[in-house]
Amino acid sequence: MSRRSTRPRNQNVPHVSRKQAQEAAAAEDLAVAASRVPRFIREFGYGVLRLPRAVRMLIVGIFALLFTEMVRPTIDGLYLRFMFTHETRMLPALVLAAVGLGFYVLGWYLVVGLSGETPAPRRALSVYMGAGVLSLIAIAVQIVIGISIGLAPTT
Repeated sequence: MSRRSTRPRNQNVPHVSRKQAQEAAAAEDLAVAASRVPRFIREFGYGVLRLPRAVRMLIVGIFALLFTEMVRPTIDGLYLRFMFTHETRMLPALVLAAVGLGFYVLGWYLVVGLSGETPAPRRALSVYMGAGVLSLIAIAVQIVIGISIGLAPTT
């Protein structure tokens, strides 16, 4: 009576667990996806993603507030021009809250990452960071214009 071996026939191949195989496949997918992104975008993304997680959280929160403040005049103007009634006075605030929350969630996914994952650099990350920097510049311009109007002599 012969005993059958439970080992694979090719004894030179080391055993790889299912988890190790999944991690290797995920790393390969990340490398392939990163190779499709242009180099300067990839380097910018790596630079942002190398920051500590707490700093990335702070960046996302600040960018969400700045973006919300940047779109506020547009939403208020549209509301006052086309939809104003006394019953809907809260509508612009609700729309702004939704816009800010949406920008925050998008930033969290792109910059901070979900629990236990490191986000991959991608074009959307660069677009998000560009929108955040643009928001910062727009708010700075609005502040300068507001100060200059406020300090202008009245005649």
